[in-house]
Amino acid sequence: MTLALLLTAVTGAWAEEESLLTTITATDKDSYSETTAGVVTVTPSNVASYSSTYGWLWGEKSGPGSVTVEAKEGYTITRCVFKQNEKTPVTITSSPFAITFNDRGQCEQNDDMNGVTSIEVYGNAPATGYSVTLKDDTEDADKWTDGRTC
Repeated sequence: MTLALLLTAVTGAWAEEESLLTTITATDKDSYSETTAGVVTVTPSNVASYSSTYGWLWGEKSGPGSVTVEAKEGYTITRCVFKQNEKTPVTITSSPFAITFNDRGQCEQNDDMNGVTSIEVYGNAPATGYSVTLKDDTEDADKWTDGRTC
């Protein structure tokens, strides 16, 4: 009984929780800034222009385009929220984490959007280690070992 309760408690402590990993902000036609560097790679394709008010923009001259977000090694993305100012954002919850724009510059997932100003990326960061602390007087505490290294 003690073993089952202890394993349940330890397993719960190791569960990963989704958190905001980084926020991407379009800064010009071909680049962006990140609140936390090294988390993702963002690939905007066929961007027609950039506006500090409307972000990355697509249009008839550029043809269809997209914005794709990929996690760097060790990170896991659970959802991306693509935004254009105060318009209704587009949330993508499965891979590929991307939104697309048609040749008229409208977002195919939300035709009210015609650009991207920012992207919130949620997920899990790489594990940085863990510790297990046994409660005082735990049965056979001196026999518990863990072969993993942190």
